[in-house]
Amino acid sequence: MPFLNLASPLASWWNASIPFDLSRRGGLRLGILAAVAVFAFLALYQPFGTYEAQLENKLWILAGYGVVSGVVVFSVHRIMARWRRLGETREGGRGESSREKLDDRWTRGRYLGFLVTVLLVAALSNYAYSCWALDRPFQLAGLRHFLGLTLLVGIIPVTLLTLLRRAVPLQTTPVRLEAGREGAAEAQASVRELLLEGENRSERLRLRQEDFLFAQAAENYCELVFWRQGMLRRRLLRLPLRRLEEQLEEWEVVRCHRSYLVNLSRVERSSGPASARKLWFSGVEEPVPVARRRAEEIQQRLGELV
Repeated sequence: MPFLNLASPLASWWNASIPFDLSRRGGLRLGILAAVAVFAFLALYQPFGTYEAQLENKLWILAGYGVVSGVVVFSVHRIMARWRRLGETREGGRGESSREKLDDRWTRGRYLGFLVTVLLVAALSNYAYSCWALDRPFQLAGLRHFLGLTLLVGIIPVTLLTLLRRAVPLQTTPVRLEAGREGAAEAQASVRELLLEGENRSERLRLRQEDFLFAQAAENYCELVFWRQGMLRRRLLRLPLRRLEEQLEEWEVVRCHRSYLVNLSRVERSSGPASARKLWFSGVEEPVPVARRRAEEIQQRLGELV
């Protein structure tokens, strides 16, 4: 079906990783940029009846909208950063120091959610400021009108920022694999296929080497992540990670962490210092952690594959 044919490219685009600075300095920079942009737009164009309004200290009032917008952007940014760190903590990741620049990696979907949240919170906050600055009562009808104007003005830059956000490795990423390497390696290598078996006889999975990404231990099970017919799949097999490692010994699969096996030939990039190294795979939102003692070896083997 045409819809199904489009689903995979759209999902890949939506879940593509993009660089996003979650540090406090990054949030402050975004907040200042938003404040200046909002004030410049209102002061230069004076839309929505602002030009005809006879107000004392009009520019100061318009500057207030910029300040409110900047505070909203910074606040939402910090909440998102805190939420992200809490999520990594629950997953067993290592928290980042608040003094370090946190160049985290988001998807386009999360980035769009950040922008839409900023628009909604900014609309509410600026309407409250407008009621205070102009000495007007707070009314739901006025809030709906203000929200509509905010979305009308913001939908174009939000759409453009999301569409133009390129899925590229961060400049601080220590390893960058060429985009064409993966396709070239697959074209040259012969297709190798294995029949993986769980402890239950009915659990079998036939898998090609170039389709396998990584596996994660989950108590008495292993969760395998792989591609199948252009779609990202996950499958549980009842067996310890050690047993799975033995079945995959013919492939370029290594234990990067006590709970993870990875196919190094499918690693798209790595990021972070040796104490918190992470491996990223195309189309997969979450990274795979690397144990500190394995970081140097993994990095060296990745460099040999470039």
